[in-house]
Amino acid sequence: MPFRILKEVPTLSGTIRSAFLYCWIFYYCRLFLNDGNIAVGLTEKRDGVGGVRNHISGIEKYSRHKIRLLPNGSMMKYLSNNGQFHTFRKYLGSLGLGHFRVVHSHVDPQFINLCFEAKKAGTRWIHTYHTLYFEDQWEGGLKEWQKVINQVLLKKAKHADVKISISQWLHDYLLEYFNIDTIVIPNGVDLQKCKRANPSLFRSRFNLSDFILFVGSMSDVKNPKLFIMLAETLHDTDFVMIGKGLLTSEMSKYYGAPLPQNLHLLGPFSHEDVLNAIAACSVFVITSKSEGLPTAMMEAMGLGKPVVGPDDFGCKDLVMDERFGYLFRSGDLVDLVLKVKRASLDKTVGARAQKRIRELFDWKVVMPKIDEVYSRLSS
Repeated sequence: MPFRILKEVPTLSGTIRSAFLYCWIFYYCRLFLNDGNIAVGLTEKRDGVGGVRNHISGIEKYSRHKIRLLPNGSMMKYLSNNGQFHTFRKYLGSLGLGHFRVVHSHVDPQFINLCFEAKKAGTRWIHTYHTLYFEDQWEGGLKEWQKVINQVLLKKAKHADVKISISQWLHDYLLEYFNIDTIVIPNGVDLQKCKRANPSLFRSRFNLSDFILFVGSMSDVKNPKLFIMLAETLHDTDFVMIGKGLLTSEMSKYYGAPLPQNLHLLGPFSHEDVLNAIAACSVFVITSKSEGLPTAMMEAMGLGKPVVGPDDFGCKDLVMDERFGYLFRSGDLVDLVLKVKRASLDKTVGARAQKRIRELFDWKVVMPKIDEVYSRLSS
């Protein structure tokens, strides 16, 4: 209701509007912090969209428990539009999470710290590790916020009652290097939502029908330069890039050379439009230097598309071998070209990949494993 009211009264003065917003955020926090259920958090603004946000939204949708996302989808959108994440963080920090029976953190350092404090008061705590930030994968090294997240993940999140890794490689890495023992419960993919994807909407909108697709960002770890080099090499095929920063004006400067004519940079899309694009593509490619367990690749496999990714980290855990997709030597353009060509000719791999996702990574399969942890900690 408050969201609709604010949309209907745009003539409110800035002072009154700000006061109304503050009151609504405070009401929202008080309402959800007093219902005694399970709080799932990520409050970090930069993760308002993408794999981690899709992950916790899937938990909210498919759990048999009463889940409170902090913030939920409507509040996340409203905070973003009004530049008020700092206000939400302020109230959440002052109120704490002690009224919840169980709290479940993911990435955000403030939320992890709140869970750490809530545990002292008797609240049970689950933390899910998605990945870490690795120095050698970022040009110029890690930024300060990345170092802060790493520090909190390794020093604070390790104290959770139950620790989850989304992939086997991450489980092994945390155990070997930091003596953090986790259970492996993978990302889930929303196959119901995938089934609603409409490839014709994308094809008619952009007049593209046979193309290689990249979904990511201009981030160093996503390695978009390698995808552009792939497009330069296979110049008779259309290539499409979707995601934050993936626009011609920005990528020309980032790439430092003229972009190939067969490359189409479309910028950020809604999740629904991303699924339409995946459904329309001929091959889905990830060029990342590392991935926890890539949700977009899972969605592509769930839609029966041939996929190509690097032969390490989460992509290897997901694809495994050429029964389900193609893995190239990480950073090797020649091998990437070879695997994309093979994937584009393979008429059977998509069906096998789809079956693998349905049996192992559908939220209907994954969520009962998380719910079992919730039930055990709630009792």
